[in-house]
Amino acid sequence: MSDLNPGGGVRTGVRPDRTRGVPVLHGLGVHRAPRGDGLVEDVVGMREGDVGAHPVAVAIRSGPAQSAAALVGRYPAVHPDPVTEVPNGLELAFLSNVEYFRELTRRSGGTVLDQDGVTCFASPHPMPFLVSGAFRTDQAASAADVLDRAEDFFGALGRGVALNALEGRDEDLISAAVAAGYTASEHPTPIQVLDRRRLDGYEVPGVDFRTVTDEIGVADYAAVCADAHVPYDFPEDLFPTLFARPATILAPHLHAFVGYDGADPVAVATLFLTHGVAYVGWVAVPPGNQRRGLGSAATAMVVNRGYELGASCSTLLASPMGAPVYHRLGFVDTGALLDLSKPPTKS
Repeated sequence: MSDLNPGGGVRTGVRPDRTRGVPVLHGLGVHRAPRGDGLVEDVVGMREGDVGAHPVAVAIRSGPAQSAAALVGRYPAVHPDPVTEVPNGLELAFLSNVEYFRELTRRSGGTVLDQDGVTCFASPHPMPFLVSGAFRTDQAASAADVLDRAEDFFGALGRGVALNALEGRDEDLISAAVAAGYTASEHPTPIQVLDRRRLDGYEVPGVDFRTVTDEIGVADYAAVCADAHVPYDFPEDLFPTLFARPATILAPHLHAFVGYDGADPVAVATLFLTHGVAYVGWVAVPPGNQRRGLGSAATAMVVNRGYELGASCSTLLASPMGAPVYHRLGFVDTGALLDLSKPPTKS
C-alpha cells in the first residue's frame, strides 16, 4: 500500500487487498469504468503494476484477461525525469484536498461544518459520496467524536453519513465506523503528488484551452463534466446543480479551464491554489473525445499554471481510469482515502 513516510515525503509500494472484514460496497457508479476499446467495465479489483519507472494502478475484472494488459500498454511511462520526494507531501496533499472540497461546497451553496478537528461538507446535491463527506483534520479528535459530529451534521440534513478516512492514519476511525455499521468503498482513492516540474509537450493540435471567465464558460464546463461522467452513472442533475452558481468556479484563487476543439468544449480541469499547492480538480473528458491525450493536456495546463503562480507541488485525487494517466505524467501515490458510508436513519 502507498503509506505514510515518517519523514513526511512520498513513498510508494504495493497495496495489498484489505477489507478488514468491512462490508464491501458494490455497484456504486464511481467504481465503474467506461466500456469499449478493450477497457474494463466494472472495476472489481486493483493491483499495482510497473510501467517504466512509475507505478501504475491497473484495473482488473473477472472478464477477458487481455483487458488489464491492454490498459497497461495504453499508458506507458513517458516522463524522462526521475521522481523526487516532496517534503511533507502527504500532509500538504491531504490539507489541500480538504480545503478544495470545503471551498467548492461553500461556493456552490452547500453546507460546511469546521469544528473541533472535524470538517464536514455537504454539497447542494444529495449524492452521498464524492461531493459530500467528513474528514478528521486533527488527530486529537477521537474516532467516537468524529462519528458523532458527522452523524449529527448529516442527520440534520436528512442524509446518510459519508466519511473520508486516511489509510495508515485513521485506522481507529475506520474500525469504529465498521463496528457502527458503515460500509466501505471497494477501493481506496489514491492521493497523488507531483514534484515541482513543468509538463510540456502535451498540447493537442487544434484544441485551445481557455480560462473560464463568464457564465457561458461555466455552462460549458458543467456540460463537459456531465458528459464525461455518464459512464459512471452519476445523477444527471449533479453537475448542473454543483455549478448552478457561476461563483462556484469564478474566483481569483480558482482557475477553471475548458478545452475547445473549434466551438466544441471537449475537456475541462480546475486549478485551486491553497497551502502553496496546486490542487488539480475535476479533470474530465467525455467518452467521445477520449484517447486523444486531452486528459493529459488538461492536467498539464493546470500544473504549469500552478507553478507559474508559485505552487511548490501539485496534488489530486485519482479515479480508477485517471490514475494511469497521472502516473504517466510523473504523479506518485502518497496515500489513499477510504470512503465509508451509512444510510440515513429512518424516522
